[in-house]
Amino acid sequence: MMKLTVRGAREHNLRDLDLDIPLGALVVFTGVSGSGKSSLAFDTLFSEGRRRYLEAASSDKARPASLTAPDVDVVEGLPPAVALEQRTQDPGFSSTTASLAGAMGALRLVYGRAGTLHCPVCDSAIHPVTHDQIAARILALDEGSRVLLEAPIRRRGATTESILETIARAGFSRVRMDGEIVRLDSVAVSQVADDAEIRIVVDRFKVDPSRQARVYDAIRTASRAGSGEVVVTGDADLRFVDRPYCAQDDLVLPRLEPRLLDRRAVFARCEACAGTCAVDGDVCSACDGLGLGEAARAVRFAGERIGEVLARTVADALTAGRAVPTDSVSKRPMADWMRRLDRLVDLGLGDVALLRRGPELSSGEVQRLRLARQLGGELSGVLYVLDEPAAGVSATPAQGILRAVRDLVKRGNSVIAVAHNPVIVRGADHVIEFGPGAGADGGHVLFEGDVAGLLASDTPTGRWLSGKEHLVSRPTSEVAKSFTATTPYGPLALPMGKLTAIVGESGSGKTRRLSVFSHAAHPDNGGPFERVVTVDRRSVGRSSRSTVATFTGTWSILRSLLSQTVEAKVRGIPAAMFSLNKSGGRCEACKGTGELVVDLQWLPDVYLPCDVCSGRRFTGDVLAIRWKGLSADELLALSAEQGRALLSGHPDLEARLRALVDVGLGYMTLGQPGHTWSGGEARRLLFANELTRANRRGAAGTVFVLDDPTVGLHPQDTAHLHALLSRLVEQGATVWMATHDRALAAACDVQIEV
Repeated sequence: MMKLTVRGAREHNLRDLDLDIPLGALVVFTGVSGSGKSSLAFDTLFSEGRRRYLEAASSDKARPASLTAPDVDVVEGLPPAVALEQRTQDPGFSSTTASLAGAMGALRLVYGRAGTLHCPVCDSAIHPVTHDQIAARILALDEGSRVLLEAPIRRRGATTESILETIARAGFSRVRMDGEIVRLDSVAVSQVADDAEIRIVVDRFKVDPSRQARVYDAIRTASRAGSGEVVVTGDADLRFVDRPYCAQDDLVLPRLEPRLLDRRAVFARCEACAGTCAVDGDVCSACDGLGLGEAARAVRFAGERIGEVLARTVADALTAGRAVPTDSVSKRPMADWMRRLDRLVDLGLGDVALLRRGPELSSGEVQRLRLARQLGGELSGVLYVLDEPAAGVSATPAQGILRAVRDLVKRGNSVIAVAHNPVIVRGADHVIEFGPGAGADGGHVLFEGDVAGLLASDTPTGRWLSGKEHLVSRPTSEVAKSFTATTPYGPLALPMGKLTAIVGESGSGKTRRLSVFSHAAHPDNGGPFERVVTVDRRSVGRSSRSTVATFTGTWSILRSLLSQTVEAKVRGIPAAMFSLNKSGGRCEACKGTGELVVDLQWLPDVYLPCDVCSGRRFTGDVLAIRWKGLSADELLALSAEQGRALLSGHPDLEARLRALVDVGLGYMTLGQPGHTWSGGEARRLLFANELTRANRRGAAGTVFVLDDPTVGLHPQDTAHLHALLSRLVEQGATVWMATHDRALAAACDVQIEV
């Protein structure tokens, strides 16, 4: 078997690892959070693959910058790499199920290539024809039959007199007025009605194949004179337009092409919302959230507008699509559209509406849609690096995800999946477990081999997967009080003062129910709680300007302590000069981020160390100030665990660092920027802030509303989180959470199936 050889991997907390990773197989990296899985998968292997590709693909002039190589001695046998990370921005309002899955491109091709334009005013079908087609229709008439080619004239506010003068200047001598052909010089303008139909008589001849050249000349002349509309008059009138044009409403339409169905194209956008799909925070009523202009919305394929297709669920659209007859033009794009829908159904997304907005999707749905986009291609010989492909899903859709991932392997690809989901781990060909702990305590390989060997091993994953370790349920007690709210699925009562889990299959409405309760429980809405704390994937903004230290308030304390040192006072350096968000002491080249962004256009941005401050974020005089022997950049380089050990003695600072450790983020450095946080890390950072507050002020009167808090967590980390939540409940808090984790739900006080 071919293999990927890694020697001396030291990126982040990796301990000089040597590994031989099978290619052409599904390899799972597992282990507790922060143990080094992503450091090898993404920050070493994918990073090196991307670096090599860019250096090979870019010319010296086009190469934006020399990408930093990961800290590894040897990487051999590395195929071209594609990554699916959780560290991406949450989808915006204009994103939908269809667009996130990469299916919109296929649907645009169907409608843009095989659809039919319709007038948005009168709804009549518009069929532009070429001059060749017009000529063929004329020459197909009975030979010898008399034919007139005429050009209809649209008034557009012009007077009869000015129209006739224009026709005369163009050199024409005859016109048809209200059905009667007359010489232009004999027309009495005063006797012509204001709404009389006027057609220029361009030519008249008998049908004869030998007159093909004359026919073409007449068609071209009539088309120019009639703004694209040509009337062939014989035994019956035949009307043609050689461009998108509605003669009935005198309306010029854009040319039908796939870009007409793309809201990103300026000419295709809805005028009301400019393609954003929203007006004042609500779905745009003009385009029903499509972001498309009226001409695009009027296009039909198989009798349906694109909005009618997107209004369906994935499964319903698949069923409807199978009944649509195809021709040589629509066959391939329809096959691509159907293949993508079929993949979504296989991933357990059949009940999701194609037009559901990004913020309305659960984290598990978003992750599967992004996975569907990656799986939608037909690549082979590629290394796919997947981050928690089954995060936030229950066992049934996880099986569909496993099948999809194994399909990648069948097509000749290699897959490395960072995963904790038992379905994915058990389905692996080869497993590598990292640990034993997080951060400085991780970076070692604890196990390498097949699943049977993992189940028999005495490692954290082996013990949990084999059932040797399991969550301990809380002591049972009666529910004394509940809070009831009306959800889109009917009324529901949730216990107060308890640890409650809402469980159900992915897409069953867990998140929507929880959102209703979060709103209804708020004191401003008459709820019974003093405070409502919502922790979900949208609670935390993950920008490059944020860091762990600034988000948790740790940096405010540290910069105050730095400014109070003797040296800072002597030099006149106040706390403001240690700010990462204000000019003064920060490096202005990188604005205090320590990184410069390289825009790779069609590829994701790359972040490189700032070449002015070398990634240290501050100016030299600020970096000279030290507290407990550490400069500002060295403090930001500490992990929360290291900081807790080195910076003890300050109660407020210690409480914040302890909270980070308690929620399982002790491995994160204080300066880690927001754009690198996973969805699970972002949730736990917010939870750490709330834990600090609860420890300081008490938890009584607070309800914690948690949406899938175990996304990206190893079972051992889940057990740790369960203990923390239990502690909050014992302090008087109420905890409501939606989760896909059945083991966690079973260990709660109350489990509600939806």
